[in-house]
Formats: sequence, structure tokens, C-alpha cells
Amino acid sequence: MSNPPELPEFPSPFNFINNVPITLVELRMRNFSGQIREKPRWWEKVHDADIVAKWRSEIIEQDEKVVEQFWGGEKRFDDGNGEKKWPREKITGAQLDYIFDELKDLAQAIDHETGIQRTAIDKVYQSKTLIPADLKTVFLSGVSILESVPPEEQDWHPGANDQVLDLVHPSLHCFRIGRSPVLIPERTSGCPDPLFVLTEEQYLEMREDAEGAIVSQFISTNYQWLPTDFEVSQPGRRLYSNITSILQRFLPLFERVLSDSSDPPPPLAVAANPGGWYEDEESESDLSDDEMDARWRKFHWPVIHDPAPFSPPTQEGRTPLSLNGRKLQVIIKLANIVLTPERPKYPGGSWHVEGMVNEEIVATGIYYYASDNISESKLAFRAAVGDGTDEAGVSWNYEQSDDRGWTVAFGLRQWRSMNQELGSIMATEDKSSLGRGRYSAFSLSTRRGPSSRRATFPAATIVVPRRAGKVPALRALPQEIWDMIMQYALAGTVSLEEAKQDRLALMEERSHFVIEHNREIFEVEFNMCEH
Repeated sequence: MSNPPELPEFPSPFNFINNVPITLVELRMRNFSGQIREKPRWWEKVHDADIVAKWRSEIIEQDEKVVEQFWGGEKRFDDGNGEKKWPREKITGAQLDYIFDELKDLAQAIDHETGIQRTAIDKVYQSKTLIPADLKTVFLSGVSILESVPPEEQDWHPGANDQVLDLVHPSLHCFRIGRSPVLIPERTSGCPDPLFVLTEEQYLEMREDAEGAIVSQFISTNYQWLPTDFEVSQPGRRLYSNITSILQRFLPLFERVLSDSSDPPPPLAVAANPGGWYEDEESESDLSDDEMDARWRKFHWPVIHDPAPFSPPTQEGRTPLSLNGRKLQVIIKLANIVLTPERPKYPGGSWHVEGMVNEEIVATGIYYYASDNISESKLAFRAAVGDGTDEAGVSWNYEQSDDRGWTVAFGLRQWRSMNQELGSIMATEDKSSLGRGRYSAFSLSTRRGPSSRRATFPAATIVVPRRAGKVPALRALPQEIWDMIMQYALAGTVSLEEAKQDRLALMEERSHFVIEHNREIFEVEFNMCEH
């Protein structure tokens, strides 16, 4: 049996990628397209002329309200201070045509067996029917064992206001660099000490992916998440096998996301030219300076053109990726977000990526297996733009201090962070989704009755598939060597209390990392200086 082909390099959130910004016009189109894709059986309804006419009317009405909010009245002649993230002009017929022509094309690509479909956000997929009802029922039965432990054994996530109940989390019993013993296979032959504790230097030597000035800032020399292990007692064995079954259902989602991540990005629907988006104006030599300023304020605005008519994207240069025959590393989180009348609101999550360089996570999947009595919740996404410098890269053609143009075109502005919010998807029961995002705030729908629970995971984060592991695994060994290893291994075990202390230290380290990573990658300020 031949080995699977070598996988390509996947983009890393710890390296700069010269992302071209998306116009607000296109982001608006994607926003409305995403709303349609959340509707039941939209792939059938999009071919019904009466329904489409109704949807177009609703989009026009909704857009008018948002345009009025940001650009109505005198605000139409004020480019704001970075808060304007919606186009200045109302949505056009050409933009609506593009939305619905694209939806008709996407409707043909839905996998009706799994329910997998593209969202309106690049490299993000979802399904509302991925997990069969019978698998969900058995899975919930297994989860109930973890949920029904005595209160003193419940593991409330530190710093989460007793609202996040961890059932499985990789921060507990993590790999401790310089302290956790590992088996180095080449040391077992004729070596009296088969277990080995890697020093920080030895660990970093094994991590070729940690080289580089930027990446080296984002690697931990203290901790690393591992594929989560939890005690598999006889009643718990069923849960373990069911998580495996759920992950198996997720494989087509992972394959699609990884294929998109390694392929060239699709062309944007709406192009904008910063060097030519102002129309030439006739000089009015007889006007005073004040009159010229008033004229400039009223008429000097960038023109963002409509998209060309939609045409199906070419598949040239795109290679479907298969995970068949590969060893995968998966980090599992299993958690409940619990709201009560005493704590009825969840504030939402912060912008962050999963893990650090240590984990080398390339995709994250989420299965919402239960949801009850909560308000609408969403999973939001954003992307850094530019090349990581405050001048955004030489490929960006801009006029010095053109705040007006960049605000209207992209929602970007001088001395503001160079990132764009790409949109969000609904977080509802039974939905499975794949991508990296941030949870919005939500609350109890009603404060009557007992506490309400929202189970939001398992979240499975998949590590770069081609690497067997950054921490060598135990192999099949003769019994006498196994007994000897167990003696050494027991010396390296930690108590639950010590594991919780390590978790707090890991969380503290990663909270600082999130701040630094956002500052260095996602929140670099746009200088817009002279080239």
C-alpha cells in the first residue's frame, strides 16, 4: 500500500500573509448571502422567483436602515473615526443579482448526504445534519456521565464566572516542557533509562516550525496541549467511541477547509483601485478656499464599482485534499456554557486563535450538541490584512492620509488596526461548523424556571496532519520493558491539584500571548505614510 502524497504547507496564523482587504460592498454582499444560507432549505427556495423577490425586498429594506444609521443626513459627508463598517451607497440591483446567481450555483454543490455547505466566509463550512440523531442520542447519554458528577468534582473553567463547565479540556494534564517524561524510541535499545525529559533547548531543536523572528514570539517554552486523554472506565468507553464517530463525520469538513487553505484564494467579486477611485474634478478657479473645501467635502468621495456578473469559479489549480491513510492529531474540548437566573448573560469570547505555535493547529471544528432557552448566538470571524508592517506592504497603492477613501472602500483608516471582520454564522443546536472564530455574547431567553444550559462543544482542533507528533508516543513494547517504563512513568505523574496549578500557569501565559499576538498580527496600525 503506497503512502499518501505529501501535503502542502498550510498558512499559519503566526506568520504574516499579505492579505488584500475586501471592499465593504463585497462584505455586505457576503453578509446578506450568509443570512440566506442560514434559512431552511434555501438551496431549493433560491430557485423560486416569488421567494427570491421577497428576499431581495427584505435585503433592500434592511440595507437602507444600516446605510441611514452610518451615512444618513449630514453623516453622509463625514467619514467618521473608524466606526463606519458599511458601504456609503445603498445596495444595487447588480449586487443583488450577483448574490442570488452565486447562491444558485452554490445550491448545486451542497452535499445532501452530510448537509455540508460553504458559508459566506472563506474557509468556513457548516452543516445542520452532519451528526445523525441516533449518534447524538448515544453521545448525550455518554456526556451525561461526565455532567452528573458530584458538585465538588465539577471542573468550572477558571476565570469564567462559574459559567463554563469543562468536561474535557487540554489545559488540564498538559505536556510540561522540561518536566514531563517522554519515550524517545531510539533510546530504548540498550539504554537503562528509556524515559527522557526534554530540556527547553532540546524541545526547541525538535521544533523546526518555531524558527523565525515572528513565530518564535508565539511558542511556549513551558506547556503544550496534547490530544486529550481522559479515564476510560467501562461506562465511559461508550463516550470515547462516540467522540471518535463524531470526528469521523467531521473528516469531509476538515478536508474541505484544508483544501481551501492550501489552494490559491479565489478572486474578489468587487475590485477597488485606491489610486484611481476618485473621479477627476474640473477646477473651479473662481471659488474661494472655503467654497473649495465645501465642494470637496460634498463631492470628493471614492467610487466603488459594481461586481461583474457572476460566473462559476474555475477549478484550475485546485487540488482536493484527502486525509485517507494519514495519522491525525486531534485536541478535544468538551464544555457546557451554563446560564442561570442569577448569571443570565454570557459576555462572549475574545478574539484569539486556538493554541500557540506548539500545537500547530490548522483547523477547528465545533458541534453544538445541546442548546436550550438562550438568545441568538453567533460565531464571528475576522482576518488580518496587509503584510504585517504599518505601511501595509508595497503592493497597496494608496494616497498619503487618504482616510476618506479607505474608510468608504474597506472600513480601514489611518492609525486603526489593519483587520476586517468577515461576518458570522449562527451557533444553533445540531450545527457543526469548521473554522476559527469568536463567540458573541448571549443570554437566557427567559429567566423563569431552573438554570438553562448550552453545551457548545466538542471542539476538535486538528494539528498539521503529516506530522506524527511533536511529543513521541509510546509504542508496542515487550512486557519487561513496559514494566520498567511504568516505574519511571509513575515518577513523572502529577496530582490533580498540581495539574490545576499548571493549568492556571498555562492560562496566564496564553492570556498574555493573545494580547501580544493580536497586537503583532491582527492589530497593527495603518500608518498610511508617504511611500
